[in-house]
Amino acid sequence: MRSEASGNSTKGRPQGDPPVLGDLARLLEVAMTTLTCLRNASKVPRPQALSNTAPSTPKTDPHPYIGVDTVAVRIPYVEHSLATRRVVQRLNRDTGQVLTYSGGAYEMSPGLPVMVRADDRHGKFIRLEWSVPRLMKGNNTEAATAEEVLNCAQVVYDDVSRQVEFAGPWSDMTLSRLDLVRDVHEVEEVGLLLRLLSSVPGARGSRRHLYNDPQRGNAETLQIASPGRWSVTAYDKAAEQVAAASRSRGDLERAHHLEQAQRADGQLRLEICLRGPVVPKRLGTTRLVDAMEETIMNDAAQHYFKATRLNTPVGGVKRLDAALARMALHPKHSKMATRLTGILYQQARGLRPTESRNTMAKYLAVARLYGLTAADLVLEDRPTMRVDWETATVIVEDAA
Repeated sequence: MRSEASGNSTKGRPQGDPPVLGDLARLLEVAMTTLTCLRNASKVPRPQALSNTAPSTPKTDPHPYIGVDTVAVRIPYVEHSLATRRVVQRLNRDTGQVLTYSGGAYEMSPGLPVMVRADDRHGKFIRLEWSVPRLMKGNNTEAATAEEVLNCAQVVYDDVSRQVEFAGPWSDMTLSRLDLVRDVHEVEEVGLLLRLLSSVPGARGSRRHLYNDPQRGNAETLQIASPGRWSVTAYDKAAEQVAAASRSRGDLERAHHLEQAQRADGQLRLEICLRGPVVPKRLGTTRLVDAMEETIMNDAAQHYFKATRLNTPVGGVKRLDAALARMALHPKHSKMATRLTGILYQQARGLRPTESRNTMAKYLAVARLYGLTAADLVLEDRPTMRVDWETATVIVEDAA
C-alpha cells in the first residue's frame, strides 16, 4: 500500500522537482514506525505491580500536571553485541585491583534517539537513556505522562533486545536519572522573571547561574544545582524553539519549530532533574514501574521548587517601600532599614559587599523576616510577581 501511495503522489510531476519529497517520505516512515511501536506497546500486558491500578481520569488540560522528559535506567544483561565498543581500565585505590568494563552505543531504528551503554564495573548492567516526548512525538514541547513513560520503556526494551540479551523483563528497570517537568503558562515576560529570580539570595544549592544556554539556542536559562545529585532549570521554551527554527536546514523543519514556538508562547519550563542517591531518597523507590505515580513525582519536584526558592515573590521598589513602612514600626529594625537597603542594592547589581560576613548574615536574616530580596531593587514600576506551583501560573500580588 505504501509503494502504491508513493507512486500515485508523484504522477504528473516533472523530473526536476526539488528533493523535498524524499525528506517527506523519510519523515513519514519514521512517524509510521514510531506509531506502530507505540500501538504494539499498548497491547503488551502491564506488570503485576500495575495490574490492580484503577484507570486514571482523563484530563481536560492538554498539559500534564507533572510530566517527564528524560529518563535513564539500568537493567542487568547477559551478553550484548553493540556495534561500538570500548574497554576502560580503572584502578581501585583501596584494593589495588584493576577494574575493566566495556561500553557501547546503539541507536534505535529508524533514527530514534536512545543512548545505550554497557557497564561491567559493578555487575553487568545496560544503561539506557532517552527523552520520552522526543522519542514519541519528535519534540519535548509537552512533557510525557507516567503511562506514556511505561509504554515507551517497553518499546525501547523490545528494540534494544535485538542487540542485548537482558537478564530480566523490562519491569526490572531501575532509575538512575529522572527529569520531571512542570510548565508555567501565560507568562508575559519570561526573561524578566528569570532575571528577578536569579537575584534571590540564599537559595539551596551550590550553584545559581543565569546564562544563555547554547544547547537551547542561547535561550535565557536559570539553573540551580547540586552537581551529580539534582538540578532545577528554568528557561523560555518558546525562545528555544525559535532558535531551533533559525538553525533549521529546510523549510519543513523550520516550519515545525516555528509551530512549536507558537504553541509554547509564554511558557516557562521548569525541569527538575534527580540523579543517583537522590532518586530513592525523594521517590521512595528506584523501580521505574513503582515511581511512575503522579503524586510521588509531584511531591519530589515541588520539594526542590520550594528548596530553591523559586516561589519567592519578586517585584519592584513598591514592594520595598511597603516593607520599609512595616520596619519603621519596629524599634530595632527601623534603625537597620537604610543599611539593609544598601546591602540589597549591592546584591542586585552584583557589587562586591562592603560588609563583613557576620553583618551580612544579620541584615539578610531581617530581610527574610519582611520577605525582601535583592530582586525588589531591580525594577521600579512593576507589580510583585510569584510563581505558583499549584496553578502553574504567575500570580500578580499587591505590594502591600
